Amino acid sequence: MSDNPSSMQPSQPSPAPSPRKTRGDVLFDRWLYGGLNGVGTFLLTLPLAYWGDHGGGKATFQKFSNFLKERTPLSEQTAKTVVRATTLGLGGTVMVIPVRMIEGIRTPIVQALNRRYGSPEDQAVGAQVVAPQTWGSQLKGRAVAWTVVFGSFKAIEGIGFGKKMEQFEHWVAEHIICKALKQPLRDAMGNESKAFRYGKLAALDAFATAAAAMLFYTGTRFFASHRSEEKQAQLAERYSQNGAHVLADAAGERASSTIDAIPQTMVHGEKQHPGLVTETHTSPTASL
Repeated sequence: MSDNPSSMQPSQPSPAPSPRKTRGDVLFDRWLYGGLNGVGTFLLTLPLAYWGDHGGGKATFQKFSNFLKERTPLSEQTAKTVVRATTLGLGGTVMVIPVRMIEGIRTPIVQALNRRYGSPEDQAVGAQVVAPQTWGSQLKGRAVAWTVVFGSFKAIEGIGFGKKMEQFEHWVAEHIICKALKQPLRDAMGNESKAFRYGKLAALDAFATAAAAMLFYTGTRFFASHRSEEKQAQLAERYSQNGAHVLADAAGERASSTIDAIPQTMVHGEKQHPGLVTETHTSPTASL
């Protein structure tokens, strides 16, 4: 029988992960989806959409539009709207890559955020239990975002707001972009200047990105949560191992830097053993 009084007491179970969002979860989602994904999508969409509308991708998207008009029941205007929604969706599609990779190490990041900003309850929980994200759930979320943005453009056309949207694009291009950059509206040939074209894209991009970022987050969460229990358990185990590797690597780096900082004194002639820190004092007879 052990004399240790603590052995007589029943062990306290560790706190079960909470289904509620911790402070770290909230900060993670805001940073990843509202911050990184939102800003990244907007900034990437401008050059990619310009490439599709006015650059090297113009011919390809024109062929795509012609194919839709000739081989499908879509009207010419609807085919153009499909192309418009697609070019504006290029940036968000590229951003799936970093978002998916960061989602793969969500737990250790959330735990670190809770240690810094969370309440004692958040620190005890560690992180919210969420359905793991996969490439499939992320791409399905992007598809939902594209569909709703396309539907929004068609609804604007349907209620007769297409001209107003075009006027809004021109106003942003002229009074915000060109004016701020001190660029002309037209080039020497009388065509729209590059700055003016970017301004029109920026007006649409702001609308599309705002809608798509929210829908992307909601869609990915929906598809990730609708899996079989067996599949969810397999993914949760794999992701927990990824998180453990991240934490172990970080701990190993901290330990290594701490060991390297410890001064070492060796006896003259003593063989050095890697990984061991030996602190001794030089014997007076060692120099004899």
